[in-house]
Amino acid sequence: MPMRLTLRTLLAYLDEIPLPQEEVEALRARIDESEFAQGLIQRIRSVLRRLRLGAPRVDAKGAAVDANTVAEYLDNTLPADRVADFERVCLESDVQLAEVAGCHQILALVVSEPAEIPPDLREKIYRLPETHQQQSDSQSDSAGQPIGDTVAGVEPVAATTGTGLLAGGRSAATSAPAVARPQVPDYLRAARRQAWRPWLATASLVALLLAAAIMALGPLDASHPLLGWLFRPPQATGVPTSDPSTMVARTEIPAQPAAAQESATQPAAGEAGSSSPPPELTAPETQAAAASEPEPSQPSATGGETSGQTATVAAEANPMNTGMAEPASSGSPIAGTSRPESGPPPGAATAPAAPDSPPSELARPSSQPSGLPEPGRSPTPTVSGASSPDAAAPAPVVEVGRFLPGERRQVLARFDAAQQLWFRLPERELLKADERLLVLPTFRPQLAFSSGVQALLIGPCSVQMLGDQPPQPSGMALVWGSALLDTAGVAGSTITLRLAGHIGQLRFMSSDATLAMEVTRQLPWGSDPAVVGSLGTARLVATSGQFEWLEGAQPPVSWQQGEELVLVEGLPAARHKTEAVPDWVSGPQLRDIDLRASRELEPLLAVQKPLHLSLQEQVVHRQVEVAALAIQSLVALGQVEPAVLALSQERFSLYWRVLIESLQRAAVEQPAVAADLRRVLQQQRPEDAAVLYRLFWGFTNEQLQAGDDQRLVQMLEHPALDVRVLAFDNLQRITGKTFLYRPERDPALQRRPLQEWRSALAKGEIRWPNAAARAVPATAP
Repeated sequence: MPMRLTLRTLLAYLDEIPLPQEEVEALRARIDESEFAQGLIQRIRSVLRRLRLGAPRVDAKGAAVDANTVAEYLDNTLPADRVADFERVCLESDVQLAEVAGCHQILALVVSEPAEIPPDLREKIYRLPETHQQQSDSQSDSAGQPIGDTVAGVEPVAATTGTGLLAGGRSAATSAPAVARPQVPDYLRAARRQAWRPWLATASLVALLLAAAIMALGPLDASHPLLGWLFRPPQATGVPTSDPSTMVARTEIPAQPAAAQESATQPAAGEAGSSSPPPELTAPETQAAAASEPEPSQPSATGGETSGQTATVAAEANPMNTGMAEPASSGSPIAGTSRPESGPPPGAATAPAAPDSPPSELARPSSQPSGLPEPGRSPTPTVSGASSPDAAAPAPVVEVGRFLPGERRQVLARFDAAQQLWFRLPERELLKADERLLVLPTFRPQLAFSSGVQALLIGPCSVQMLGDQPPQPSGMALVWGSALLDTAGVAGSTITLRLAGHIGQLRFMSSDATLAMEVTRQLPWGSDPAVVGSLGTARLVATSGQFEWLEGAQPPVSWQQGEELVLVEGLPAARHKTEAVPDWVSGPQLRDIDLRASRELEPLLAVQKPLHLSLQEQVVHRQVEVAALAIQSLVALGQVEPAVLALSQERFSLYWRVLIESLQRAAVEQPAVAADLRRVLQQQRPEDAAVLYRLFWGFTNEQLQAGDDQRLVQMLEHPALDVRVLAFDNLQRITGKTFLYRPERDPALQRRPLQEWRSALAKGEIRWPNAAARAVPATAP
């Protein structure tokens, strides 16, 4: 029977416990096949080398902290029903894992090499009972000694003058080694003499605190509420001296920060918005035609089209257009994008600038009235020209649903419009209308709506909450990403959905109805998203039950299990047959390494701290899977610089493909990210910025036939690592082959793989197998 790959067998393998040769070979083969086992080995070696890692308490109690439990596990005597819980605790805690691995390592050394005890140490240990008895006798003999002598350190006369000693040696009373009598140490006696110093320090501290409190109440003059009588002239005794002008001076409203009064400069022409392709690669043929075509307008919440002007009425505000193309303002390099570096729209108040704000459309400033909002209350836009006091009153808060806790803690972010930052949302928090939410990769939070519908959001995705607008119930707008919808066994539940330019009501016609929903923006390979507009598409796949879609005055559309409803921008809803549900629904759950990375990252994201700051701190996490997840999360927030830098670091070699796909999806789903990507490349890699930016968007067969296939093969020998990584990623996508080429290795040491790629180039094999148009991969969980 082959040996099971458990934590105990893995420790035995690492510590080289004597095992049969066939079992060792079997363990080695299983470790080579298991990515999780390889990661666990690296983690064990890492925790054993950490000098500042803590240790469990000696008297600790628990599943894996009790010393007896650890001993039973290492001795293979722990009951089988407790082994799984013990190993789970060890895998979740570095302290417990280091304790078990360290104890096992010590025991392995003792088994292979018996411990050697020096003879003098052995004799000293054997004499411990005799020495203890002599100390007890010596303490009993000195029981009559005056306490003052002991305190002063004066020994008895018989013990110091030598009287009573035999001529040839020691007396019988002193045949045992002399034991020093207990004395009061000098530092204790010094503390007695200096006992007044702590009291003096305490009194000084209290006096300083009182003085600070008195000064905080007001200036030390006649207006002070407590000590003002000390500064008043005798003839003014009993007469109030407070002056209204003085009171106003002390309660003046603080001015806005300087950053809120300055408008950012527009980007220079040709900087981030330049869309000219690099000279080394063939430019997409469709970009010029697409750039001249007007971009489709996006429907608003009322069914109309949004304009380039900033809405000033709260009911007309439509922040759901953050993931869609918008008319470009004058001087903007990219249509429909707004970056933090650019100035605010005309007529809109500028929000205070926040440090390290995400450079993406997710952090786009919203239209706000001038002046500071009340503490704890979000600013409410007012109608232009309104002068009545009622016009400035804040709109009532509309509760839409609640953030439900799950089996494991999830991360759901909410956008703070006042600070223009993302913050983590606590569990069980109420969700309000018009709030923008973001789910990080690998996380799956669950929302409950007031209409009885529940939504499981599959990260990464972006949604906005929609309030009740009779006769439309509450719901959400899925800007991009995926979600699972169901109802708590109640037929007839209805939810409002805004998807890919369509807004309507989804009705659950049966109690067992469940729906898989995803919204993506498709872009053909070889097209720059900053030039060619992407097309939004929504798929509503009925995994069980029956549904009905109601949109405006159009007739309702019904579909059931085995069918899907497809919504495309500018086109009516269409029903199609489908044989399988999306891969992210029917496929396996998260990999163990991704699940462990999310568990490690979750407690490191504080609620009161801006989310992008917490994620930036974890980019250098000691566990590469946690650092990679933090980088993917930053890309979802619109910050691409960490991902660009990771493509030049061999540490992230296992996550290069994931990071490239994250950048591609973010640039297509969030138009401002494409401009930020070009800007970061020009700042970090000015010499290869054009080539790197072009490699992100892939190639068509026509472009490959025009000579880009030869350029891709030549880039495999480029001195820059990130160029080799992107070129190899394109070749691998197109052909599905690797020829054992590794971009992190020196090209001079990979002559055979390079020769294989040159041979494939000569045969014309670097082509897509299907000549149909290729699109950027859709958002995956």
